[in-house]
Amino acid sequence: MGGELKGKAGRELKILLPLLVVLVVAVIFIAQRAVRFFQGEKGIGYPLELHAVLEHESNVFGISFSPDGRYIASATGDDKISIWDWKNGRLVQQMDDPEYGSTYVYFSPDGKMLASRGNYRYVRFWDVESGDLIRTLEPYMAGDTNVKECDCPAADIAFSSDWTQMAYATGNNPISLWDLATDEVIKTFPTHPKGSNSIALSPDGKLLATVEWRSISIWDIETEEIVDTVRVSPTQSAFLVRFSPDGNTIITEHQGEYQLWDVKGLKRLMRTNDNWCSGSNQSLSMSGEMLAVTDLRDIHFWDTRSGELLYSIENAHWKMPRMFRFGENTEIWSVAFSPDGKYLASGGWDETVKIWRMPEENRGG
Repeated sequence: MGGELKGKAGRELKILLPLLVVLVVAVIFIAQRAVRFFQGEKGIGYPLELHAVLEHESNVFGISFSPDGRYIASATGDDKISIWDWKNGRLVQQMDDPEYGSTYVYFSPDGKMLASRGNYRYVRFWDVESGDLIRTLEPYMAGDTNVKECDCPAADIAFSSDWTQMAYATGNNPISLWDLATDEVIKTFPTHPKGSNSIALSPDGKLLATVEWRSISIWDIETEEIVDTVRVSPTQSAFLVRFSPDGNTIITEHQGEYQLWDVKGLKRLMRTNDNWCSGSNQSLSMSGEMLAVTDLRDIHFWDTRSGELLYSIENAHWKMPRMFRFGENTEIWSVAFSPDGKYLASGGWDETVKIWRMPEENRGG
């Protein structure tokens, strides 16, 4: 009798087990879709709406809006650069870059050209309409005897607002300023022995901001002299520097803390009152009053006037419900405001670019 019951229970278990597996998979799928719908309808408790999702075939590293706001460019882990008509969800152009790979993309002011960088040695320029490669620059192979062949950290590049010049930094080599009409170095700026982590050009092209070790410096490009310098932290390295769209302030990041500085005199105007993940991405709306940062899991929005945290998007790129998430499949690698400040795009490890509609009261432009 006992053996008969055991046999019957075993047969039922064999039948129920596959059904249970199917049920679990279905719950995960439905929960994933429900999360996306809930984000779109409710902004997961915050006043943002998920406006669009662009599906990719690999994790998304860098993103950029075109100057007219019509297109979004994305660089992905499968060595592809994609250009999207994002309001229609249409892929309009895709370039393969298997030899070099790209993690950052930049539109030219007229929207006709796209620059990309990945490997620290190369900057590539593409025709947006045709997808053709226009040219490749190898900045630190420019023949400068002061430039050292080394296992350098990843480069940072910065363009002037008219794209006539490009600043380039890698490792502890001098920072070079390039004339993009001739592809020649026109100026160089010395850097800290430990190297420069980040650089930025002011919108008018007159100033160069650098982050070197624990300090930030402002250079006058014409005179090649330091105008101001300030130590960001007595103990921690700084990682990022960006000019606001109006050029009056700069944002710096070190160890997950963001600080806003007046360009004239480098007086600190604001600092975030919480620390997020170091090395996260940042973007300013066109009004310069909104700062969006990501701590790799969430997106946080700060008022740059008061330093107040306005709201957050939690788990903005999760791919599975929390209990099923492992490793890096939820990480956010980039954020970018649209030129009119009405939308924020974010790119993540979940192989998507998500476009969020900003609340009316917090839109730039």
